[in-house]
Amino acid sequence: MSDTVIFKGAVISGGIAIGTLVIKEHQYPIAPADTPLLLAADELSPAEVLACLKSGITSFIFHRCSETAHAAILARGMETPSLYGIRVPREYHGSPAIIDGDSGTLIVEPDAVTLAFYHTRLQDRAREEEELRALVNTPTLTKNGKQITLAANVNKLSDLTKAIENGAEGIFFKTEFLFLEAKDYPTEDEQFEVYRAIASRMGKRRAVIRTADIGADKTADYFALDSEENPALGIRGIRLSLRRPELFLTQLRAILRASAYGNLAIMLPMITSPEEITAARAMIRRAEEELTLRGEPYRESIPLGIMIETPVSAILCDELARSVDFFSIGTNDLTQYVLAADRQAPALSELYDPRHRAVKALLRYVIERANANGIEVGISGELAQDTEILPELVRCGISLLAVPPTKLLPIKKTIGDISE
Repeated sequence: MSDTVIFKGAVISGGIAIGTLVIKEHQYPIAPADTPLLLAADELSPAEVLACLKSGITSFIFHRCSETAHAAILARGMETPSLYGIRVPREYHGSPAIIDGDSGTLIVEPDAVTLAFYHTRLQDRAREEEELRALVNTPTLTKNGKQITLAANVNKLSDLTKAIENGAEGIFFKTEFLFLEAKDYPTEDEQFEVYRAIASRMGKRRAVIRTADIGADKTADYFALDSEENPALGIRGIRLSLRRPELFLTQLRAILRASAYGNLAIMLPMITSPEEITAARAMIRRAEEELTLRGEPYRESIPLGIMIETPVSAILCDELARSVDFFSIGTNDLTQYVLAADRQAPALSELYDPRHRAVKALLRYVIERANANGIEVGISGELAQDTEILPELVRCGISLLAVPPTKLLPIKKTIGDISE
């Protein structure tokens, strides 16, 4: 191949990546070890994305995917310029290529002028990032002086380093990725070591540990989950944890043990009823009793929060607020359930709209009722980094935003420009 070929797609994650194009069906790597690899694939599961990142892949080009699919969110959170909606012919395997994650363009066999242009773009971006670094140790304040807690979504310990470097004022740790990377259930001690490292490194800043949100597209073979017609509506999150008490207790004991080393809180995913919170609290008490019998220290009355990511939890939030210490609104799942539009389906991308008036009406209601009940309310979905809607969310009374580590400083800058 010698002529430049340009493919137009949609953006998963911004930025510029220059490297060698590899096609998933071929054997790779096919380039020197220090050469960035840009993987073109039909689609990938979150577990496959993690495996690819370990094998030298730095960016992705998906054929079938959506901006809010879990694989896409993971790629974005790992700071990998990535695109979707592009089918790359197999004959381009091994070709030099550029991903322009700002315009949604894949450039294959770039000429010298194009290559030089994008190297200059990379240098410009590095200068912009350096300017943002001045914000690392400053509080997250609006123009009017309202303080917002800016936390980082963290999937693995390597993300934690980036979060701390970028001044995260807290973190949300999604524990399911511990399970997705493992070949068997992580033991209590294995989980404890991870949670303890998080607690110790965060110090006084709060680290929210979300219990495993396994199910739907986030699973591993050893879970041996039954096939479901509608897995997004099936046994996932807290539903799976309560049906497998030993799995849940193991995780709760590990979190509680780690709470002795820092400021930890527990968050429950996929809550749809007060009864689920009651059942989860009973399991927490049982885990505490078991640790007491073993003579293990732990923090008593550890804060408990829930994800608001279903219409029923949003509608019942006034009642749910009386049973927990904080809310985190998961706008990705909330959007798909409110609009009956599968977040994983590219063909429904026009229907999947987090800014839809129905979604915004529920957001306003949840924020209002959380504030009325005196509990913290945050947003941890993709909407948290939507700079167009952020002013509206801040004015509604949001008190926390959780974004990928790489988005902390740009979002802090955006918040600083907001007038209430």
